[in-house]
Amino acid sequence: MARLLIWLGVAALSAAAFFSGSAWLRGALPAAITALIAGVFAYTLRSGRRPLIARAIAAIDGPHWLDDPAVARYARRLTQVWAAYLALLALVVAVLALGVPRDAVAWAGATRIGALGVPLAVAALFIGEFMLRRWLLPQAPRRGFVEFTLALVRHWPALLVDREVAPATAIDERLCIDATHPALPGHFPGNPVVPGVVMLERVAAAVERAFGARMAGLPQVKFLRPLRPDDVADLHIERDGAGARFTLRHAGESIATGALELLP
Repeated sequence: MARLLIWLGVAALSAAAFFSGSAWLRGALPAAITALIAGVFAYTLRSGRRPLIARAIAAIDGPHWLDDPAVARYARRLTQVWAAYLALLALVVAVLALGVPRDAVAWAGATRIGALGVPLAVAALFIGEFMLRRWLLPQAPRRGFVEFTLALVRHWPALLVDREVAPATAIDERLCIDATHPALPGHFPGNPVVPGVVMLERVAAAVERAFGARMAGLPQVKFLRPLRPDDVADLHIERDGAGARFTLRHAGESIATGALELLP
């Protein structure tokens, strides 16, 4: 219901500005829409609600990432930054729209600033945060910019609804072993390959984060191809009762597969 009201409000503001023929309304429209979006970010910061950026992390990368206190803290702070940034943009555009002389040229200039300046300012923060995230939050999954943007667009409508996340039965993660990992120098000199035990440690950690269950055994594991340091691999795990199965792939080829037994 809240999501519907938000979109209806945006549509109503846009229709009112367009059909009224009022230059003032058209100049104020970008400020009103920006303020509305800032309010959405701010509303999710209320006690008992999940911050909007945290919802995005849960939808795109999986809710288990929010179990990391650093990730949860980053999500709340980034939501605060977006709320304040958008509110400031709305204020600047509103001041420009209300403060310019009432003539056609001035109004056209104010309208262009609102219509073009706000999207450019939003894009600047979005791209800047994406580029800095690998240093600000190094444990976050690594995604390409286009991949991340498309995932955000796909999940965006659902982010406006705060709901309990159902227990996960399958997860997808990115796995990357840094070339400085202490197990690599001896495995093998001059031709480093990620040891199977290191990959399995990451699989076990992912299972515990996602399902809250520790690994009890590995009745079946197959290593099909080597994984090199700094290669980014896709890890898929599906839970089935007291067990789970995993597949690790890189560049479309299977690296390892296996079955896990989980402690109750």
